[in-house]
Amino acid sequence: MALQQLFQKSDFLDVRRLLFFLAIAASLAMTGPFGTFYLPLLTRATYWTLWLMMIWAPTVLIFGAAQRGPLTTWMPSWTVSTGVFIISWPIVAFCAVSLASQFFADFPLTLGNVIAEAKVLWPVLFALVLLLHFTHRKAEVVEAGEEQPIAFLKRLPAKLGQKLISISSADHYLQVKTEQGETLILLSLKQAEEELNAYPGLRVHRGHWVALDAVTQKIWRDSRLFLELKDGAEVPVGRSYRSQVLAQL
Repeated sequence: MALQQLFQKSDFLDVRRLLFFLAIAASLAMTGPFGTFYLPLLTRATYWTLWLMMIWAPTVLIFGAAQRGPLTTWMPSWTVSTGVFIISWPIVAFCAVSLASQFFADFPLTLGNVIAEAKVLWPVLFALVLLLHFTHRKAEVVEAGEEQPIAFLKRLPAKLGQKLISISSADHYLQVKTEQGETLILLSLKQAEEELNAYPGLRVHRGHWVALDAVTQKIWRDSRLFLELKDGAEVPVGRSYRSQVLAQL
């Protein structure tokens, strides 16, 4: 996956996230906690803004990579966010102590100081991960009037094109068929269905999704319904999905 897909400017430019950053930075600069109030205001504001940046930047990058990485897209969102917190915690603590060692000679970069810093900064990190979790989808909503992008299609190799035929579950993978070929993607069918909400297709079985324009005919066999697709394959229609399928085909 390309780096620009993992790390996007919108992760940093979302207004709600920026307001959170500015509010915390201003609060720390004005109150001067942990013995920093004796510093001149400008020095104190610079230190706490940089300190917060040592937490902010790595966490946002890790969160973006975790949400868009191919190995985590099938996981529940809360599991991913919890993993982001656990992974970010020692990293941001190390970065924060590295910064502090440049401002305070009596606070060198040692393992003990990293552990102490981790105990101090975890509430800020926890609040940041919560904010990232709840603003993740909203930050990616397109403006009204713009064509909504089909997120799932970005997962397909370019050689397969954008014309879907069917998607079927295969253990933890999905077998995706297009008019140009097929591939396997590590994702759940439920997540694929959510990402395809603007694509003309529907779930026809607990293990199958089909594109509407790929269906060539309906076939009945002993009260069971099947759909024949343009690639010659037949897909069964689940009983709980039958009324919806018949209404749209």
